[in-house]
Amino acid sequence: MSDLQRSLRERGVEVIDVADETGDGPASFTVVDPDGNPILVDQHVPRPDPGA
Repeated sequence: MSDLQRSLRERGVEVIDVADETGDGPASFTVVDPDGNPILVDQHVPRPDPGA
C-alpha cells in the first residue's frame, strides 16, 4: 500500500486522506481523477511477509 501511494505521489498525483506509510496492516488512501472523482484505494489485509 505504502509503495503504491509513494509511487503516485512521486508522479505528481495528489493524494488526499493519506495512509500511514509506516504501518503494514489495513490502510487506505484517496486520490482524485482528472474529472474530480475521488478514488479510494483500500487494503483490507496486512502486507504479505516476503520471507514466508
